[in-house]
Amino acid sequence: MENDMRKGRRAYGGLVVGLVALAVGLAGCSDGDQDTASATVSTLPTASATASPSASASASESPTATASPSPSATPSEKPVVKATVGGYGGWNLAKAVADARAHHVGSVTYADASELHRSVVHTSNWKVCTQSPSAGTYATSTKLAFTIVGVGESCSNPPSASSGSTSTSGGSSSSSGGSGSGGSTSKSGGSSGSGGSTSTSGGATKTTTCSIRSNAGNCYRAGQFCRSSDVGATTTDAAGRAITCSLSSGRNRWHY
Repeated sequence: MENDMRKGRRAYGGLVVGLVALAVGLAGCSDGDQDTASATVSTLPTASATASPSASASASESPTATASPSPSATPSEKPVVKATVGGYGGWNLAKAVADARAHHVGSVTYADASELHRSVVHTSNWKVCTQSPSAGTYATSTKLAFTIVGVGESCSNPPSASSGSTSTSGGSSSSSGGSGSGGSTSKSGGSSGSGGSTSTSGGATKTTTCSIRSNAGNCYRAGQFCRSSDVGATTTDAAGRAITCSLSSGRNRWHY
């Protein structure tokens, strides 16, 4: 029994020694972990210092990237079309109108420069005296207006209402009363009003005022319809201006 007690004391002593050794080992491990943690903490400033320049560098480059596409995004402007008005004084009316429209003039109007207020049947029988606006460059909505007289008439001295009889002038179609012996012709035209005649002598054509009248006895005006029997005949309107009956746009009309 005494031997058993000795063995128990030895075992207990060994256990105590083992526990002490284990405690010492654990203490050593704890010190090592603290050293590792402190080393890790000490390196953190270095990492943050290393990261900060790269972040600032990337921030400084960002404005250049956003500014580069702006010039190419600007849309191009379309060219503005303008009307070019020439100086048309003395031009044949038909040619002046065609030229103005070819140069983008939006509207062209014309009116008789004389006090007769004659209507225009064929623009080729008239010429331009004045225009408004004058020659230049304008918007395409510009309205170009002409004052006109018959081809061969004077712009400075246009026909007037008091001008009695008149000879056929340029600007009217050539009259034709037929031909016969003696170099003169006459044509009543079947009118019911007072008579009159168209005569040709020495190459000049003169017409008595309203030599041809309507069935109601009225003087004709340019632009009115005329009878088939009057085609080729020449008379005058109430102002004494010579008018001729001819086919125009499929109908017989009186025109200057």
